[in-house]
Amino acid sequence: FRRVLRSAGLAHYRRGDAEAAGVAFDRALPRLSPAARARFEDVRPLLPLDARAAYDAAPEAIAAAFWAETDPRLLTERSERRDEHRARIVEADLQFGRSAAALWAPPGPGADTEQGALWIRYGRPRRVISFSPGDFGVAAYGDENFRVWDFEDFQFVFDDPERDGVFRTYSPP
Repeated sequence: FRRVLRSAGLAHYRRGDAEAAGVAFDRALPRLSPAARARFEDVRPLLPLDARAAYDAAPEAIAAAFWAETDPRLLTERSERRDEHRARIVEADLQFGRSAAALWAPPGPGADTEQGALWIRYGRPRRVISFSPGDFGVAAYGDENFRVWDFEDFQFVFDDPERDGVFRTYSPP
């Protein structure tokens, strides 16, 4: 039931119905375990590094100030940015998460992966490019071992050196 409500929140959000999305998320969050609920309420990953110590000291106050400051529509009751954040977490879990049944990757929420964390912080990339070095005549790795997330002003490059479907931020030797 909790997954259904979170998925309903995401579906409403994608359709552009912010009010219904917020209601679905608000109904789902109290039904989650404290650890799972904390993932949706923690704004630490969205804060600049120098603001994280203040958040640790007073999380509720800093979170309230963050949502008020980033709310794109101040005249509405809801924080559309908070609902977008919640939708991004659900998307990250769906796209990058692993179940315990997947023997080839450690289980866990997709939001806890490197790709998931960047998805939550920056949103959907404008364009995703997948390639392997073989595309360029280099005999290394397998198919689609690299992905580039192209945003308007910056890019992230990921690789899958273990060929297990878990992409990590690429850092050349």
